[in-house]
Amino acid sequence: MPMSQKDLFQRGSLNLIIKITGQLLNLALIPIYVEYLMPSHYGVLNVGYVYLNFFVIFAVFGMNESITRFYPSANDEDKGRIFRTAMLFTLLWAAILFAFHLLFLKPLTLLFMDDIQWQAFYRLILLVAFLEALNLPVTMMYHVEKRNGLYALALLGKNSIKLILSWYLIKVTRDGIEGAALALLSGSVVYFLPMARLKPGRLVGPISFKWLKKLLNYGAPFLLTSLAMNALFQIDQLIIKFLKDFQSVAVYGMAYKLGSAIQYINTAFALVWFPHLFSVKRDEARQLIPRTLFNYLRVVLPVAIGLTVGARYFLPYFLPDTYRMAVSIIPWVIWGYVAYSLSDFLGAGLFINLKSHRFSFAALTALLVNIVLNMLWIPVYGVISAAWSTFISMSLLSMLTFIWSQRTFKISFGGQPWARLLGAFVPPLLVQFLPLPFPDWLSGLLFSLWMMGAAYKTGAWQAVKTLLK
Repeated sequence: MPMSQKDLFQRGSLNLIIKITGQLLNLALIPIYVEYLMPSHYGVLNVGYVYLNFFVIFAVFGMNESITRFYPSANDEDKGRIFRTAMLFTLLWAAILFAFHLLFLKPLTLLFMDDIQWQAFYRLILLVAFLEALNLPVTMMYHVEKRNGLYALALLGKNSIKLILSWYLIKVTRDGIEGAALALLSGSVVYFLPMARLKPGRLVGPISFKWLKKLLNYGAPFLLTSLAMNALFQIDQLIIKFLKDFQSVAVYGMAYKLGSAIQYINTAFALVWFPHLFSVKRDEARQLIPRTLFNYLRVVLPVAIGLTVGARYFLPYFLPDTYRMAVSIIPWVIWGYVAYSLSDFLGAGLFINLKSHRFSFAALTALLVNIVLNMLWIPVYGVISAAWSTFISMSLLSMLTFIWSQRTFKISFGGQPWARLLGAFVPPLLVQFLPLPFPDWLSGLLFSLWMMGAAYKTGAWQAVKTLLK
């Protein structure tokens, strides 16, 4: 039976509140890094973050996708087998990758960090990556078991520990980026603790080679897609490192983290509505997707415009001169992620018809465009051009997934008042880029009021009220 939009969004709102709170704790790390780390050292830390994410994706090997696909419809006994099998495989494979990296620790440190002095930091980042690889299947379990309380406890506990220890180890004991890595490591350990409150049958019992084969057959093809998507999100920081310097990586990485925070709205709802999509009939899915997209945009557009206004008009008052370029980067990243989030809706037919390999082709195409544009533009226009490339490549991804999805699973996106929605939000978005005869704080205030009026007119406030009931 299809879930109502109200129920769907209310469940999504729980994830949204948890993720936003967790993200605020994560974003609170940025002032600590900016204030107490040298920009070049902060750049090294950002490169470590990027490397960590690639390690995690390769170590998980698509098991998170397999859990999402098979766990909800499995019987109680098989649910335990699925989780235990996925966790054991991830543990063994991540351990092999970890050992391999340790064998080549020195040359890898020189390649990515440029200086052997960062070898201890790199070793810590690898250990964090190993634990984070195990965190990901646990995250999927919290969601598919609908244990929002455990997920909140895990995420908020993890990010709180990271924040407290980062402040202490970076500011008080002056341990630099090694201290930052130790804080990350502590947070990764804390994330496991609420898992003990899952059903005992989920954690203890036999594994299943039959399920292992099934999980790998479904999840392994997602590895290429996941690597391509992560590269699309973060390869620009590595390119900046090789074409510019670590200080440029610090500026861009800080701006990227602030701008990409918008993705947590999409992720929160995707974790609810996307698995639900597989439990409804095809005709019901054709109706569900446009309605959910419209209601999603009613929430995300005013938030995106509000963040853009804040970045342009208010953030400069709080940034040191070294990081002022971030003000120009953040809006491009915000709208790049909004464009990317559309692919979940516009390309949903690819996953319904088991044509996910076409999404992989779209992701690889967008990645190739992103790399080429970065290589051409960064030496000429600087790090701001990496944000342009992000917006263009993510828009291309959504466009390609829409075209290919429509060929396999035709969906009519009519029947929703799109003109009213876009007519309310596009003008304040465009006009703010015009020169205005007001101080920045006043311009920001005026645009904020305009945006709030547009949100009220389109029913966005009602949507938010529904979410928070």
